[in-house]
Amino acid sequence: MVNKLPAVFFIALFTLLSPVNSIAANLLVTAVRDSGGDLKMISWDVASRERVTRLSDALAGSVSAISTAPLYQSYGSRRQRMATAVRDSRDNLKIIIWDTSEDGRIFRLGSASAGRVSAISATAYSKNHLVTAVRDSAGNLKIILWQISDDGAVTRLGDASAGAVSLVSADFVGSGLPLRLITAVRDSVGNLKIISWNIGLDGRISRRSDISAGAVSEISAFGLGETLFVTAVRESHGNLKVIVWNLDPDSGRLTRLGDASAGAATKISAFGLNGPNFATAVRTVRGNLKVIAWHFDLPTGKVRRLADATAGGVSLISGKSIMNDRFQTAVRDSGGNLKIITWTFIPTPGREAIRRQGDGAAGAVSLIATESFIFF
Repeated sequence: MVNKLPAVFFIALFTLLSPVNSIAANLLVTAVRDSGGDLKMISWDVASRERVTRLSDALAGSVSAISTAPLYQSYGSRRQRMATAVRDSRDNLKIIIWDTSEDGRIFRLGSASAGRVSAISATAYSKNHLVTAVRDSAGNLKIILWQISDDGAVTRLGDASAGAVSLVSADFVGSGLPLRLITAVRDSVGNLKIISWNIGLDGRISRRSDISAGAVSEISAFGLGETLFVTAVRESHGNLKVIVWNLDPDSGRLTRLGDASAGAATKISAFGLNGPNFATAVRTVRGNLKVIAWHFDLPTGKVRRLADATAGGVSLISGKSIMNDRFQTAVRDSGGNLKIITWTFIPTPGREAIRRQGDGAAGAVSLIATESFIFF
């Protein structure tokens, strides 16, 4: 998902959720670059809507960038799996696989490395297939497919490259084979470019089509349903713009559908909610957190703003859905510390609202990239 690359401290956020009637705990896991410059994994209990409780930590080595991806597990699993894609102390890409138990304990599994990178976006199609979209040492976009074995070992299967980029955000769209990946990048002249790819499980990666829009300075993107892809960008005037795109699954052709704008924004994080609804979490011109719920109407192609809510001062933001219309934001607050906030979007027609719920806090952090996942 979103990866903007100030080379300071980075946070990546996961949500692991089991249904209310399951015996498994509802867990949130944050992957952060701590005050010592190291990767720290922190698990949290978010079963209660009123509070967020810190459970357990695990440490890895020095990092200067982090992206994350959920590796989906089957119903009844006693552990849930995730991947961190990091820029390590030598500026190389490293993939690390982690399991989290029902009680929040975090276990490190396999890892693998690739060449130097300066931007990372990781996304997973299944528990066995991970893609990293990176800015490589030459400044170009590189797509790498990784296979994750059941014991957590990581194997590189194949890669493909495109032109010069400075920002990248990637996600899968739809289901079925070949896998359909879309990358949203800031190209060599500063414009938004959307590229569709076919990903074969044998490692073959083929570029299908691309489409461009105007100048951007931030990008957060995600797949919405079987054919839709959403980009939330900071456009040339500094304002938030959300754009919905359609992918033809046969031809790979991309079409721009609806868009909508809001006020001045930075640190943009975008993610799906329930059905055709989605959300953005941004830093306002006054430096505060604002979360906005949106609705996309496929018949008309229109994007409509539904509701918003604000919180205190932040310098970094990462947000993602927990389940249905419940979501969370992980922020670097005004004291430089990590804060987790859970929210509920109320979709009642004509009375849409966003309600703040539980909070949790930890130590000093800086920059956030977010991935969330739900287990049934």
